[in-house]
Amino acid sequence: MGESTTRPHEIHLRLNEEEYQALETNRKKCNLPQQTYLRKLCCGIRPNEFPPVAYFEILKLLGEINCNLTHLALRTKSGEAINAEMFWKSRDLIEVAVHELLMQFYGKQEEFDGEHLQ
Repeated sequence: MGESTTRPHEIHLRLNEEEYQALETNRKKCNLPQQTYLRKLCCGIRPNEFPPVAYFEILKLLGEINCNLTHLALRTKSGEAINAEMFWKSRDLIEVAVHELLMQFYGKQEEFDGEHLQ
């Protein structure tokens, strides 16, 4: 069963260069095919922009930090000594995540000095 049987109406649309570039720019931000993007707009849905790759890298870092801190908390709760190496690794990961977030927010490619944490 082809898509034409579920969507029997075909529309041809003419755009000038400015309109076409606006369509393509907005569509690419959402990482959607042209037809899907236009269908969503027709249904009153404004597609969200697809997050940059850095978003997923930061999310991965935060997940690792969460895992390490949970592990440390469980060890402490059971009366075990805190693993200093894991503690400092978690602290370093937090610093990297904060740096990445600042870089994404401000769009700067500066060297991280850690001053904003103090």
